[in-house]
Amino acid sequence: MGESQRKNLSQLVTNTVDGSYNSLRHFLNNAPWDEVKLNNRRLEVMHQCRQTTPSQGFTLIVDDSGHRKSGAATDGVGRQYIGEIGKTDNGIVLLTTYLYDGVRRLPLDVALYQHASLFEQGKADPNFQKNLTWL
Repeated sequence: MGESQRKNLSQLVTNTVDGSYNSLRHFLNNAPWDEVKLNNRRLEVMHQCRQTTPSQGFTLIVDDSGHRKSGAATDGVGRQYIGEIGKTDNGIVLLTTYLYDGVRRLPLDVALYQHASLFEQGKADPNFQKNLTWL
């Protein structure tokens, strides 16, 4: 994702070589990939590299972070508690996990929290999870 503060599509394009907004948008939205298989492959590659192989002394960091987000085009956006601002607002909540050795942070996984209001049956919906869980 690069060192940029903003992680939107326009910023990602500026961090790529020979990339365009439309080609990256097509790749992210229409590519026939399975995100679980992709992440598992990324972790395999991470374990093969000397600089990113987890070793003793790493700490597991589990972070649930919420961010303001307007509109309804992004999955997971709804009225919910956003820790970043300390109140309930329209936003998105993610659970991210990392390994940290005091110098570097190695991303493991990310899970999107789907607010009850996003399900037809609300909290009674069988797919609703009250808390984020490790996938």
